[in-house]
Amino acid sequence: MNKISTLATHYISEENNFGFSSKEYSKFKFGSSKIGQLFGDELFKKLINQKNREISSYKKIYVFTSPYDFIPTATNTMFESFFNKLSKHLTSKCVVEKRKIHRNTTYTNDYGSLSKDQRMKLISNDSFNLKNDFEGNELLIFLDDIKITGSHEFVVKKTLKKNRITNDVFFMYHAILNNKNIDPIFENLLNYSYVKGVNEILKIYNKSDFVLNTRFTKYILQLSDDDINYFLLCIDTDGIEAIIIASKGNKYNNIPEYYKNLKKIIKLHNNSMKTSHINSF
Repeated sequence: MNKISTLATHYISEENNFGFSSKEYSKFKFGSSKIGQLFGDELFKKLINQKNREISSYKKIYVFTSPYDFIPTATNTMFESFFNKLSKHLTSKCVVEKRKIHRNTTYTNDYGSLSKDQRMKLISNDSFNLKNDFEGNELLIFLDDIKITGSHEFVVKKTLKKNRITNDVFFMYHAILNNKNIDPIFENLLNYSYVKGVNEILKIYNKSDFVLNTRFTKYILQLSDDDINYFLLCIDTDGIEAIIIASKGNKYNNIPEYYKNLKKIIKLHNNSMKTSHINSF
């Protein structure tokens, strides 16, 4: 890589003072696209205020959301608004295109609850796939919601090096933790600041701006028997079908920790379809 820059909307140096609502962030992580769009807009403004002349000097910019397989991460809603704002801003100056890093996840652990060493050990087993079809003079922008230990950024850099990609790179975040004295599990305090259980999940799900993501899906697939039964009673057939399609797309049917609930969801869906078919006669 020629030049690497890092930029964030917020820099966290204190556990109780970080410039944004932890509850709103928690809702974002579990599917609130309205909040994600706001985060993306704020990050765009930060970039333009500080780096407008620099980014305007490129003829082509590729923007990447955080790596995923089939189901996007929460960052994708932030990415969409950021991308749209940047594309419109640079319309007459350069070409801005979307790109994706394909990711094959190998673990079910809640990443936010792990130490730096545990994160590095887990993520090192993941595979990030990025095709090198660049000429070398394009700017590559990688978006993510938060940087706690830098493990994801480390693997992205490793992937770029492996693919002999030498373009200039911007890593951009909603927030960066820049105080090493704060334990990385601080991330989980943010992730679950609002979401305490299935009731909060349903409130997020029932909002018109809800977008299914990986964290929401994995949470559902690990609910207790009582909670998964309650959740399934509260959502419609289309919602159940969407979770099934997403889960199979991410190959969660091959993961034992997820399969029990997924099997229950599929069974309920099949029974619902049979009942609907019978009632149609």
